[in-house]
Amino acid sequence: MKQAIVVVLVVLLGTVFLSADLYIKAERYRNETKDGVHDLWLGKDRAAFITPEEIYIYNKKLKKVWMAAPKQKTYVVADVPLDMSKLLSPETAARMSQYKIRGTVKRTDKTRTILNKKCVGYEMDQWVDLAGKKVNESKTMIWVYEDIGPGFAIFNELMDIIRQKTNRDEAFRQELLKIKGAQLLLEIVQAYHGETINYRIEVKEISEKDPPAGVYEIPKDFAKKEKL
Repeated sequence: MKQAIVVVLVVLLGTVFLSADLYIKAERYRNETKDGVHDLWLGKDRAAFITPEEIYIYNKKLKKVWMAAPKQKTYVVADVPLDMSKLLSPETAARMSQYKIRGTVKRTDKTRTILNKKCVGYEMDQWVDLAGKKVNESKTMIWVYEDIGPGFAIFNELMDIIRQKTNRDEAFRQELLKIKGAQLLLEIVQAYHGETINYRIEVKEISEKDPPAGVYEIPKDFAKKEKL
C-alpha cells in the first residue's frame, strides 16, 4: 500500500518560487500511528521527493530521474520520458503485467479549509488488478488546493514519472490527471485481507529556504544498478 500511496501522492504548493527553494513536509499515518515522513524539495528545474522507502530526484534540464532504495542503498538513473523496457528485467516486467493499479477519480462539491486554504474534495476509488481479480481495494478523499502557482509544475512532472514507473495502467494515469491542484490531505480507507486500514497523509510544513547540501543528489555510498 505504501507504494500505491506514492503513486497518487501529489503534495502541496500555494506559493510562487522566490529566491529559495520550496520545502514541504508531509507526515504519513497508519491507523493514527505515524509511520513515515515525506520530504519534498522543489527548485526551478529540479525536484527531490524523499520517503523512508524511496527517493526520487528529477532534473528537468538534464531530462533524467534518479530512483533510489534507501534501505538497500541502491539506485537507478533513467532518461525522461521513461523507457520501461530498458529499466525492468524480464522477470519484473512479467510480474508487473499481472499487477496493475486501477481506479477512478471524481471531483465533488465538498469543500474544506486546510492551512488557511480553501480545498475541494476529490473521491478516488482504487484497487489492484491481479490477473483480472480486484484486491487491496481502497477509497480515498483527496483535499485539493486548486489555486496553485506555476512553480508546482516541476513536481507534477515528477509525480507523472513515478506513476509510469510504478504502474503500467494508462487509464488510471489519465484519471489521476483530473486532479487540478495540489493535495493537502489524503484520507484513505483500505480493505486488506479482511482488515480495514486507515491511512492519512497530511502536510505539516511549507517553507521557502535554501536546500541542504546534497539533497538533489544520490548519497555517495549508494550503489548504481542497471535495472529496477
